[in-house]
Amino acid sequence: MQLKSQIDLQGINPSKIINIAILAIAGLISINIIRGQISQNAQLEIRQQEQRKRNETLVRVDTLQKTTASYKQKLPPRDEREIINTIAEIATASQARVSSLGPRETTERSDLFSRRVFNLSVEVDDYHHLARLINMLENEPAMLRIDSLRLKFISDTRRAGIAAKPEKINVELIVSYLFFIP
Repeated sequence: MQLKSQIDLQGINPSKIINIAILAIAGLISINIIRGQISQNAQLEIRQQEQRKRNETLVRVDTLQKTTASYKQKLPPRDEREIINTIAEIATASQARVSSLGPRETTERSDLFSRRVFNLSVEVDDYHHLARLINMLENEPAMLRIDSLRLKFISDTRRAGIAAKPEKINVELIVSYLFFIP
């Protein structure tokens, strides 16, 4: 009773003090809840960023796998005889006469690709046929590549002292065949 009388003396209603205490406690609880929500939001943002990175990596891996599968389909390993026949057919179609054609002893390998090297010696009548041969070799779907080209001009020596147009051009090529290692 003494406490009630002191409170009444000051003009404060005890229910107001209880309401203020409840509000203060509710404020503290809500601040703690908000801190927890902020912490959860930060963790969720970190997880989202990690997930985005994983997704981007998976998309890159998928793209690389599709590219690799495409290259494997476009660049399958082929038998040496088959490649030699292809090169000979291209030379014949470009009106070049094959003097010699054969594989080199070395085959170069990397992690994904392998390269077979062939020596090709042909004789052509003019630059047009040479350009046609080069164009057909490089446009072959078998992924042939010319690594080296050496020209030797064969002229008519009967016309001494006169600069004559070469009658024939002897061409020595080093041709590579690229393919995926199975």
